[in-house]
Amino acid sequence: MSISPFRYPGAKSKKNVMEKIKKYFPSSFDHFYEPMCGGASMSLSINPKSVKTIWMNDIDDNLISVFLELKNNPNEFIKKCKQIEPHKDGEELTSARLNGKPIYNKRLKNKFYELLNNPTSDKALKFLFINRTVWMGRVNFREPSQMYFSVPEGWNIVKTDRLEKVAEIVKNIKITFGDYRPLLQDNADNVLCFIDPPYFVNTFMPKKRQLYAYGFSVRNHIELRNEIRKSKHKILITYDDCPQVRKLYKEEDGFYLHSEKWTYSGCPIPKDGKISLKTGKELIITNYEVSEKEGKIF
Repeated sequence: MSISPFRYPGAKSKKNVMEKIKKYFPSSFDHFYEPMCGGASMSLSINPKSVKTIWMNDIDDNLISVFLELKNNPNEFIKKCKQIEPHKDGEELTSARLNGKPIYNKRLKNKFYELLNNPTSDKALKFLFINRTVWMGRVNFREPSQMYFSVPEGWNIVKTDRLEKVAEIVKNIKITFGDYRPLLQDNADNVLCFIDPPYFVNTFMPKKRQLYAYGFSVRNHIELRNEIRKSKHKILITYDDCPQVRKLYKEEDGFYLHSEKWTYSGCPIPKDGKISLKTGKELIITNYEVSEKEGKIF
């Protein structure tokens, strides 16, 4: 399993999911780029000694600010995080947002809304704390009314050494925020780009229900396909398996489509009064042919 510090919708953090994806990796590459890194599960799972460069990027500067703090100011940032203690037995509880039952730590709930509603809050601390404790890990500051405190146990991350481990890894990774195109257009040779765009189905969801702060329009999906076709790099894309994606990435245009399915991380689905995890069909798309010799696990 990846050691990503985030809870992230559609994350590829489970070991079996990463192994399913990595079996489609080319047998060798010198550089690994992740233009839409999100929780960065894949970048954080690559052995830095196996490649010359790992470059991760995302358009969400709030998310990237956490990685940059862990890279540039790890001790200070981690200390700041650990000053907000996780839940302790005996602390006062408060009611849930919907059913009114007293199940949530009042101190942590107050901290959640204090950070959320204060525009001058520390950007990285604010994003990490809210991501770890918000419903489904969805952080969208454009729709703050859709974010509510519901996972106090998510802040137990400060009881572990995960932040320290991430800091140790990212010190050797190039980290940027902004558009994905510079990574696709970079002149380096023998690059593998792993691209995990917003799911196509998310495009048609009402804005208040969408999974991402920076979702894609249909036009954005088409533009991504066009940029991928122009790139000289080897590219592996993970997408939801739907007719629109299959229409965009046709085999006659040089794409290879591979069907997979897995259980999504961080997306609990209520069913019959119980919480289950959704299993979905996925497409792994490559612009290179995958042979039996491929699939080196890094």
